Amino acid sequence: MLMKNRILTGITTSGTPHLGNYFGAIKPSLELATESKDSFFFLADYHSIITVNNTHEVTSSIRNLSLIHI
Repeated sequence: MLMKNRILTGITTSGTPHLGNYFGAIKPSLELATESKDSFFFLADYHSIITVNNTHEVTSSIRNLSLIHI
């Protein structure tokens, strides 16, 4: 039986991304995406909205994380 690889992963937008985020989650996810046609990535901004009180910090984090995935 042929197994399909489907990837769904997200990262919270509750802070500035750092090398640990990149090498621990972002880079491996992008590498797996090359092996699968069904890859879905999302920014979990709802999590940051309920855990971070500074809206400017959340907005900045969303922008920074979006730039990494491009």
